[in-house]
Amino acid sequence: MDGLGIHVLANEWQSWFAGARVDKVHQPSARELVLTLRTGGKNERILLSAHRQMARAHVLRHIRPNNPQDPPMFCMLLRRRIEGGRIISVWQPGWERILGLEIEAQNDFGDLVKYHLILEVMGKHSNLVFCQADEAGNPSKIVDSIVHVTPDMSRVRPVLPGHLYTAPPPQDKLSIEDLKSQMLVDSLANAQTRKQVERNVMSQLQGSGPETVREALFRARDGQVAETGVKAPAVTDAWTITAEEAPRFAEQLLLALRQIYDEAVNRKEPATVAEDQLGQTIAAAPFRMLSQTRVVNMDSYDEALEKLYQSALTMSQFSAEQRNITRSVTESLDKLRGKLVKLENERLESLDSETPRIYGEVLMAFAYQVEKGASSVTLPNFYDDDNPLEIHLNPALSATQNATHYFKTASKKKRAIPLIAEEIAQTTEDINYLESVLALLEQTEPSGYGAIRTELERQGFLNRKRDARNQGRQSRAKAKAHDDIGKPEEYLSVDGFRIRVGRNNLQNDRLTLKWSQQDDIWLHVKDAPGSHVVIQTERRTIPEATLHQAALLAAYFSKLRTSVNVPVDYTETRHVWKPNGARPGHVLYDHQKTLYATPDKSLIDAIARP
Repeated sequence: MDGLGIHVLANEWQSWFAGARVDKVHQPSARELVLTLRTGGKNERILLSAHRQMARAHVLRHIRPNNPQDPPMFCMLLRRRIEGGRIISVWQPGWERILGLEIEAQNDFGDLVKYHLILEVMGKHSNLVFCQADEAGNPSKIVDSIVHVTPDMSRVRPVLPGHLYTAPPPQDKLSIEDLKSQMLVDSLANAQTRKQVERNVMSQLQGSGPETVREALFRARDGQVAETGVKAPAVTDAWTITAEEAPRFAEQLLLALRQIYDEAVNRKEPATVAEDQLGQTIAAAPFRMLSQTRVVNMDSYDEALEKLYQSALTMSQFSAEQRNITRSVTESLDKLRGKLVKLENERLESLDSETPRIYGEVLMAFAYQVEKGASSVTLPNFYDDDNPLEIHLNPALSATQNATHYFKTASKKKRAIPLIAEEIAQTTEDINYLESVLALLEQTEPSGYGAIRTELERQGFLNRKRDARNQGRQSRAKAKAHDDIGKPEEYLSVDGFRIRVGRNNLQNDRLTLKWSQQDDIWLHVKDAPGSHVVIQTERRTIPEATLHQAALLAAYFSKLRTSVNVPVDYTETRHVWKPNGARPGHVLYDHQKTLYATPDKSLIDAIARP
């Protein structure tokens, strides 16, 4: 949220909430406040957040935050002071990143008192300050703040109850009306990178932020404003504009900035959000973003902000979920690899079961020559032409007892060989399984993390999440939870054949073994973790183009995504089976053929979706 955005938001809120009654106050987290307003015969919830990374303000249309059982002191103070009061105005000082609510409420004596609830959007220094108003109606004494700033933290501007409220120190910037093109020349000519240009312009212009300046540079470059004969460099990190070209381009950039401010302030164009290729919201602006490829018009800038930050919070939560799953899987992999090394050492040691047997045989044959209490003895080895053989002994045991001990050791090692081999095979299979999970995690969209967690819980690699409130329902929901694995992704080949791709190992099993027909074509990258891919044949012959597209999908959704000429095996699903006790996703197959594909996202995007 830059100053321009807050200016537009303040105007929207002024038209919506002037005169609204403050019905309830909640504080769902340490730096966030939710006000429930009664206006126009309905309730509206507004969020005021002083979050360190995502400070923001917008209406909550789709989410109802949880309310803590024990409200913080700041929340209790606001409930006592402003519940039942009315919003008089919504204001912003100049183009600053400050949004204020002027509220009038009755005190304990029934007198009307004015307060200001001020949100300061300043990154990690963001704050929400509650002040009394002086006789002129301006913010005066601080009643409390959501973040206390002591003199040790800031000598310039402490924020504590009882102190007078002072606005953040003004920055040496010009308004859009006072900014001249000549002032922009140095910002353009002396910059080495595009980001440096953006920072230089923002340091000069009040209310500007990255999205505003980026849009202005784009419009100036593409001639979306009056032509001056100079184009900005392409959208890259490098910035190559000469000192001679800078004055002319500065004029065009100033025109673009004024056009954007005029459109936003006077609502000549709708607010918009920009989306990435996956449909996730990545930016919001109070103007039309011509610089973005995918843009969606919104009814208001407030709604655009809600969509942006809801998407950012969702991605943040999913990123944390991915990190947690990845960390757990990696820790399990480290333990299994350590176990495999230990098992391999035990296997090598168990292979030598003949040596202790020979020790026992020799001791039994020459027991009469062994002195009592000896710690070692050298005897002729009749298995090696009577060459001397040194045998270590337990002094507390007799020769016969030492021989018996060696016989038991030999028998134990011999019995351990198949058991250790079986344990090595199981450990190796678990390692391969978890490596396949990691490969799928790297390629899975956020909506698929829950299915992967369910899979790992069922396999015993993650502890099942428990909620005390729902423990009584777990038995009833168990079957449903186990089926929460999502659906495979579907594609449509150039020849009209449906191609399905499993995105987790449980999906892979069901896709291959339950949801496919015997004559469908099954594909998988050779000797590497990856998704199962199935072409639905419907008893038709598969053309080469369809087979190649399916192989491309199998190569792309695999651990070998960044490789070239990836080998992909394919066969009919009748030739694919699952060994008893195998982990999800692990199958065996025969009658296969191999073709090669080089993964390319542009080719994947070109495949139609039904």
